[in-house]
Amino acid sequence: MNYLSIDPSTRAIAYAVFNENEVLTVGKIKTNLYGLVKGKILENLVKEHDINGIFVETQYGFHSPSQNEDENKSNQDGNIRIAEITGAIYQFCADRDMVFSGIKPYKWQTTILKRFSLACNNYRDLRNNECNNLLSRKETKRISTDFASSVIGKHILDNDMADAVCIAVYSQFLINKGFIKKLKQPRIKHEVVFSKTTLRRSVA
Repeated sequence: MNYLSIDPSTRAIAYAVFNENEVLTVGKIKTNLYGLVKGKILENLVKEHDINGIFVETQYGFHSPSQNEDENKSNQDGNIRIAEITGAIYQFCADRDMVFSGIKPYKWQTTILKRFSLACNNYRDLRNNECNNLLSRKETKRISTDFASSVIGKHILDNDMADAVCIAVYSQFLINKGFIKKLKQPRIKHEVVFSKTTLRRSVA
C-alpha cells in the first residue's frame, strides 16, 4: 500500500509517496489552503498514487523563542494557518475513511539523527527534543537534506522536500511496527443523552 507524507507550509506543501519498504517519489506543490482542498490538489495526489493514508508533520507550538515581538506574531499567525491546513487534511482523510496521523517534529528528527549518526555520539541520555537542542536549525536542515538525498539516491536541495522524505522514513518505521493496525481499531462512541431538566440547568 502507498502512503503520503506531507511537510505543510503556508505557501506550499512538500510531499513524499512511499510504501512499507521504499520512498517512491518526492515533490512540492505551491498552494494555499483553498487550493489544497477546493482545488482538488490533495485528491489528485491520492488518486494518482493510489494513497491509503497520510502522515503530516505537526507544529512545535504557538510560542516562538524569538525575542522580537513582530516576529513572534508572524510565527504564530503562520502556525495557525498551518494548523488549519493540517485540519483540512485530517477532514479529507476522515471523509474517505483513510488513515491519518500527525507526526511530531522532534520524533522524526531525533530518529533521523540517531539513524544517520551525523550529529550526536551518545544517544542513551537523550529524551524528547534534547538532541535537537544541541543543533542549530541550519545544522538540522543540513542533516535532513543529506539523509533524504541518501534515501532517494539523488541530491535534494529543497529543505521542505527533504523533510517530507524524512517523515516518510519515520512513518515506515511506525507502519512496520504495527502502528497502522492501532489506528484502524474502532473507537467506542459514547452516546450522551441530556434531559430537558439538565439542559435548562445548563442554560441557566
